[in-house]
Amino acid sequence: MKKCTLLWNASSRSKSAEVILQTLGHNISRPGDRRWNSLYDSLKQILKNKEKNCELFEALGLKNNMLKDSEYIYIEEHLNCVGPLAEAIDILQGENNIFYGFVLPVLLSLRRKVNQLLLNDWRYCEPLLNSILMSIEKRFSNILNLNTIEAENAAIAVFSHPKFKNRWLSCIDSSQHDRLIKMFKTAVANKIEEMNIMSSTDSELTKLSEQSNENNAQQSRRSATSETEIQVVQFFNNLYQDLVILHQYPQIKEIFLRFNTPLPSSAPVERLFSYATMTNLPKSNKLSDGKFEERVILKSNLKIQE
Repeated sequence: MKKCTLLWNASSRSKSAEVILQTLGHNISRPGDRRWNSLYDSLKQILKNKEKNCELFEALGLKNNMLKDSEYIYIEEHLNCVGPLAEAIDILQGENNIFYGFVLPVLLSLRRKVNQLLLNDWRYCEPLLNSILMSIEKRFSNILNLNTIEAENAAIAVFSHPKFKNRWLSCIDSSQHDRLIKMFKTAVANKIEEMNIMSSTDSELTKLSEQSNENNAQQSRRSATSETEIQVVQFFNNLYQDLVILHQYPQIKEIFLRFNTPLPSSAPVERLFSYATMTNLPKSNKLSDGKFEERVILKSNLKIQE
């Protein structure tokens, strides 16, 4: 990493940057503090330029710090081990059409990929893989065990997302399938019953006897259960993955809106910091907190109208 750092530091100097551009035909990226997977991207670029790196190091006066074959092997192993994690981060940090329903499938897929990588023979990076797997299990244990409220909410978010529906169940033990599907159906049935009650409420219902109300409630529950079975089966069997199909299933759409509202990553919030810096100028020192927040939000949303 020390030799790679020398190259990255050189890229920040104007004369060295010109040499890099002339040798490679492009600039090189440097790891940053804001992007969690920037180190992965930077190392990937160095490995990609392997054939030209000898010429580059010599042109930069770093001939004594050229990367050796064994070091390239380490970089390649590191990238192979960290690759699934970097891809998962890229997905969850996406700006468009990313919902909370992505969290559980991405984590399950990541865990499975890391376990598969552990079956390979590694020269350097097996401890890194073990560390990644342990960290995933520890950090997201409340979701991956599928028995907590957080896990159940995440599962409902996945079921209600047209991209996943029930297809993600292949990533978990079959003993969990029936319980999780039943949980989703219960959420849909409750929503159907709630919407049916709201639509049937009028002045005459308030005059019904207590017995009649109880009978109507039982009938409403039976109707909701039957409608749930039909709607969930049709939704799961629908091959389309676009969000627009939710309009065909109004109750599932309500479930989707409720459970997919949380953001899967803090990245969109962190991006606001750059806009805050642009707005936090000396001439703006008299802005109230509310007005400052309003200007930052408006600045960040400008690209939506473009």
